[in-house]
Amino acid sequence: MANRLPLVTTDGLIKQVQASDNLKVPGFLTLGTLTQSEIDALTPANGVTVYNETNNQFESYENGTWITKLNVISTERDLYVATTGSDSTGTGSIANPWATLDKALSYLSKFVILAKVTIYVAAGDYTATTSTLIINHPNGDKIYIVGAYDTETIQFSSVSGSSGNYNYVMNNSLLNPGYIDNDYVLIHGSVSIASNEQRAYGVLRVASHTVNTVTLNSIDASAASGGTFYVTLPRVKFARPITITHPLAAMTGIQNLYNISGTYDNFIQVNQLLVGLVTFNRCIFLNTNASQHGWNRNYPGTSVQLNYCGMRNFLGGWFCGSAATLAMSNSGSTYCTYGIWSYGQGVVQLVYTHMIRNTTALYADFMSLIFLGGGTVLFSNNGTNASPAAGSDGNHNSYISY
Repeated sequence: MANRLPLVTTDGLIKQVQASDNLKVPGFLTLGTLTQSEIDALTPANGVTVYNETNNQFESYENGTWITKLNVISTERDLYVATTGSDSTGTGSIANPWATLDKALSYLSKFVILAKVTIYVAAGDYTATTSTLIINHPNGDKIYIVGAYDTETIQFSSVSGSSGNYNYVMNNSLLNPGYIDNDYVLIHGSVSIASNEQRAYGVLRVASHTVNTVTLNSIDASAASGGTFYVTLPRVKFARPITITHPLAAMTGIQNLYNISGTYDNFIQVNQLLVGLVTFNRCIFLNTNASQHGWNRNYPGTSVQLNYCGMRNFLGGWFCGSAATLAMSNSGSTYCTYGIWSYGQGVVQLVYTHMIRNTTALYADFMSLIFLGGGTVLFSNNGTNASPAAGSDGNHNSYISY
């Protein structure tokens, strides 16, 4: 038999299983991979569980019958979600997608996932669903949620307006059909940049667009021209909080605009012990009530990686607590009370990160750490760039290092 493994029962016995074995072994026993013919050759006892590689499912022997326990995804699989899909008649195929990400995750909950699964979410407005999105598959480290997004490289041709309400105009955008008025984009790391143009970084609102130009709204002004910027445009629009209780390989291309009521609630929570790694790519999170934390990781063993992500208008934009870790690259926060809030032994690592127009860019408290790597920009913050001051202890033995 292929893939034969030594097996351990609950009473401590170790046994190399063969197809002809009489498996009347005390305690629960789980076998390795077997074909249907090999399973048929067994003489099992009640409670024996095998993985049937012929049918791609786990089966348990109960009272003389093999009972299917769990289906298995053993080869890479693609699933599809679109606003034109249906949760009742859809199959998750590209020709017949589901209507919600919830349906795709519910479908996967019936499987043990052994290979990469990609859920493709088509561009569109999914804001009709406002309930909490729960991501809790124990094999989430193999799940990739890929929303539609675009990127382009642009220059601002002009800046107009007055203090507190400036418009950045970019001409010859290749993505004009993808922009929607009053949606948001992420402006980040530039190819060539002057210090006074760094104010253009962050999450900006699309004020208007035409065939030839796109106008982005901001509070602060930048130089009229020069500097080449990158624009990330997530094209999947949500309006719901997210709770993650298990690893997640990646979520990409989500523009999540939501208003949570109450104070110190959390827009996105990674809130179980030893969740493992959760990765977000090219996502924007925006709230209209600035008394909430944008992101909360509050259990040891949780690690979050953010790539090209933006947070706007929260109390603690990226909140990292209770010995969790957060790594950010080409990401940042805009218009938050605290751009980064590390608390209770939280550890944050920043690389090519921008903290623009926050009250306090970086805040560390209760034995927490923030490390600033290359390319990090702290600019136009209304209060202070760092508390405690970079390079010194403070706020209950916390430290911020440049």
